[in-house]
Amino acid sequence: MKTHYANHTVSIHFARAYLERGRQLGLDCQALMDYAALTPALLEDDRSRLAPYQLARLLHKVMVDGDDEFMGLAAERARFGVFTLLAERLIHCATLREALLETRRFYHLVTGSVYFEIAEAADVTRLSLRMAAPEKDPDWVMTELLMLIWHRFPSWLIAEVIPLNAVHLAMPEPKHRVEYPLLFPCPALFNQPENALIWPTYMMDRPIQRTTEQLRRYLAKVPLVWFRKLQFVEQLTERVTHLLKHCDDLQRISVEDVAAQLHMTSRTSASQAHRRRHAIPVTERQCTAGTGHILAEPECIHQRDRRQNRLHGNRLLRAGLQTLDRVIARPVQAQAAGPVRITRAYWADRNQYRPVEHPHSVTLAAGMLLPVHDPLPLAQNSPLTP
Repeated sequence: MKTHYANHTVSIHFARAYLERGRQLGLDCQALMDYAALTPALLEDDRSRLAPYQLARLLHKVMVDGDDEFMGLAAERARFGVFTLLAERLIHCATLREALLETRRFYHLVTGSVYFEIAEAADVTRLSLRMAAPEKDPDWVMTELLMLIWHRFPSWLIAEVIPLNAVHLAMPEPKHRVEYPLLFPCPALFNQPENALIWPTYMMDRPIQRTTEQLRRYLAKVPLVWFRKLQFVEQLTERVTHLLKHCDDLQRISVEDVAAQLHMTSRTSASQAHRRRHAIPVTERQCTAGTGHILAEPECIHQRDRRQNRLHGNRLLRAGLQTLDRVIARPVQAQAAGPVRITRAYWADRNQYRPVEHPHSVTLAAGMLLPVHDPLPLAQNSPLTP
């Protein structure tokens, strides 16, 4: 595991910035601190690190209590709920390109505070962001947050991490420069002519994968989801299920059709299903979702049976009768209440497998700096009730 994911913490810099915004808006700073379990000692120590839940709660309360998603850092106020209205429109777009064009149009109509521009070339696309009144954001707090959101939210929409070539920022190099590898998985260049996210143009044709129900669950976790590391390997099953549900003629759909929609070959789709099934730790939440079972097929554990599993997966996918969760799996009832991993332990007769609970196996489908699953690590001496 990479070192910066093992800490699962956030720099105190961000908490100070958001708390200062609350003070400038005339909010009760002590109430903000209590809500996020912050103490004066934590805020004064430059070495302090916070649990992402703390930062998310602080940001959420500042936005809600101030009724401004821009936290007073833009030319006009954006009342709390504007992002929700936009998100509800974007899931009905066909592609990432259409969603970004709709985002630009939406912000131009609703507020004159933020301007998005999209410049597509043959190889790379630039998504530029400009604040109408940059003097209101002298510390670049809102600019930095918007750049983060508009990489991570579009990635969530297409259920695939958008690879960044670079991120350009007009600001001078900040003191918290060391945090940027955690924010953007690419080189960050400062003192640039404009703020821009740069990614390959082929990503603009990626289809929007999300449903209304998925968006509802996502919005319930905002802004915490903005501070999580992007990771969508577990979404392959959902994407296939979504395609099958919306297929007009299920009897005629083939594995090649599904693979084409996923921008991969049929052989790759089956291969990825096999690899991803082993890569994702199984938790009780995953066990109870869908079939209510843990996957465990004895043949799948052995390396020599990979080819057979891929062929078996192709046959099931062609039939359109089972999701990729079952391509290389047979249901076995879960036996542990907490997070578990499927290990290669045999019973004495070697005919069954069993889920074995690991004493240290917290599922690390990591957030930006945190694990996805509770309990989340909190700052020392800062009890927080999410």
